[in-house]
Amino acid sequence: LRSSRVVLRGLYFDAPLEWLDSHVPGRDELRVLALCALATRHGGLMRNRGRGHILVTLNGDLEMTRRLAEAKS
Repeated sequence: LRSSRVVLRGLYFDAPLEWLDSHVPGRDELRVLALCALATRHGGLMRNRGRGHILVTLNGDLEMTRRLAEAKS
């Protein structure tokens, strides 16, 4: 038997990020995190219904995520 997990369109996931030893992330670390978030476009196993399109942002703010990704050191 097969089982399938489906996420409905428009569902919103939220996850807090915690840094080890109360570390405060610097500009370069936030830039890498923002670049990774913006580079993530698809999720899923590409079985049956294909890969779904996803949008990953920091704090739910796409413009802020883009600004962090473009920040120069």
